[in-house]
Amino acid sequence: EKGFSISIEEELYGIIEKGYNLSFKEDFKPERYIEKLWGGVFNDQPSLSEFVKSTLKVQFQKDFMDENPDEVNKLVRVQEKLKKWKDMVSRRLSLKFAPTSLVEISKKLANFNYRSGMELPGQFLELDTEPFPEKRILITRFEPNIFIGAFNKNRIIIRTNTGKRLMYSTLKNVKGHESLIKTDDRITQFKVFLNKIFTYMHPETMRRGIKIGVYKKIILPYVKLTEENNLSTLDEIYKIACAEYGIDPDTAT
Repeated sequence: EKGFSISIEEELYGIIEKGYNLSFKEDFKPERYIEKLWGGVFNDQPSLSEFVKSTLKVQFQKDFMDENPDEVNKLVRVQEKLKKWKDMVSRRLSLKFAPTSLVEISKKLANFNYRSGMELPGQFLELDTEPFPEKRILITRFEPNIFIGAFNKNRIIIRTNTGKRLMYSTLKNVKGHESLIKTDDRITQFKVFLNKIFTYMHPETMRRGIKIGVYKKIILPYVKLTEENNLSTLDEIYKIACAEYGIDPDTAT
């Protein structure tokens, strides 16, 4: 849906973060990267907001485009500026994390209403016995407010027939809908298979109760929902650890 499209600022952050990481490689070409970034994000895009046009675009041109060509070619200077822009756009995106009306993002999800409910995908994944249909969990509706987060990750609340509130994170702009379903199914089945080995066949993992997290997923043509369940990516764990020690995650060694 239109509401799940990625913003210019999210796109800009992703490109700048990628460019900053690439700048440490020997074959990085600063001028080529800056030219590509300017043409791909800022130049003649009708969807640019007034803030992007009046502030970010002007500042980017001042930082990268209006300098002496010899200065632009200095790798250290480019890295410093990319780091500055990465942090600046990150802070701006973080400020957007706030409750938002679901109807403004997706009318289909906001108007979802099945009298008999819709079965929650993935709830019988790890059962070793035949499931009881009368105990199945059904989706009854989506809560009217969602949390809009930065970097393409939002959070939505699902209400079920059991009265539970389940939090799911969303991934926007899902491409290759059918192939993504098949890939996710294979990965999930592999995790379930490994958990059976850990639970019944390996003494040490049995003793320590070690299992791989298997998260429920709902994949639609316009959005992918993944069970949140206090899930953190390795990147988020790394940044939290750096914050505890007062270290910049981009310069930590």
